[in-house]
Amino acid sequence: MIVLTDDLVAINEEAMEVAEKHTRTTADRAQRNAALLFGVIISAILLLSYFLSYRVARPLMELARQLSETREGSGVYPRISPESKDEIGLLANAFNQLFSRLEQYDTHRDDIIFAEREKVRRNEEAKGTFIADISHQLKTPVTSLGMGIGMLYNRGDRLSDEKKKEALCHGIR
Repeated sequence: MIVLTDDLVAINEEAMEVAEKHTRTTADRAQRNAALLFGVIISAILLLSYFLSYRVARPLMELARQLSETREGSGVYPRISPESKDEIGLLANAFNQLFSRLEQYDTHRDDIIFAEREKVRRNEEAKGTFIADISHQLKTPVTSLGMGIGMLYNRGDRLSDEKKKEALCHGIR
């Protein structure tokens, strides 16, 4: 019976060693499979997050691209078509409203500039006319005065003192 017990213990120990070896092999395989599954899940999460972030960022990048093409004072403003009705679509609509107001402002500014240029042109014409009129108004009396003084100078010795005085008084007035 002792031999039988020793045989049973040896069989049991051998079975336990086989079971332990089999358990280690299974645990190693499970660990490798878990690492592989973890890698696949992480890769899937990364791909999914890249896809979703690209899908969210693409309209923003397109909006930024269109806005970067806008030049200050160019008078040409883009029309951004909202691709969705989310926050990005609302932002695109807000930019479209801003660009509409800027176009109205530019038109108003151009009208004011045109009106001011026209005003300056009319003022320049009025100044030219005024100078011509003043010049004409001054030439006539100055010419008469010059002629009178010239006559007094040339013929003054033939005139009496009273006539000289009268001519000088008439020329001064």
